Amino acid sequence: MRMRVVLLALTVALLASAHLLGVAVRPMKKDPVKEDMKKLEGEWVIESYIQGGQDHSATFGGGRMTRTISGNRWTTTSNGQVTQYTFRIDPGKKPKTIDITMGGEGKQQTFLCIYEVEGDTLKLCQAQSGQNRPAKFEAANGDNILTVAKRKKAK
Repeated sequence: MRMRVVLLALTVALLASAHLLGVAVRPMKKDPVKEDMKKLEGEWVIESYIQGGQDHSATFGGGRMTRTISGNRWTTTSNGQVTQYTFRIDPGKKPKTIDITMGGEGKQQTFLCIYEVEGDTLKLCQAQSGQNRPAKFEAANGDNILTVAKRKKAK
């Protein structure tokens, strides 16, 4: 019994000291980049594809185009053609931003995009290489590409 009282007193003293020194016990802050990277992981099937106001979903939608995301690597497969990318995100921006880069040294192209992940839906609006980042999820005119993808369910 006496040992419990001593341990309790030591615990209270340590917590009080930590508080006075500004080392309060706080929950760890979540890393928004890691959280969104985890949300992006997986295989995504393109449902709709709109570019410059034209609906190309019949060409690229309905499973004809997929995106596989693992870490900071992005692989797009469309009609048998595979393209590799790397990317980085900034979930602190509104809307959230993603920069997608393809090609090797000296031949890199970077596409400035915005993205949104809600459950099993990934919405992406992409500018063409060298163009300004879209401000909204729209591709009514110009060269922006707006895609909506659904997460492929594990079999």
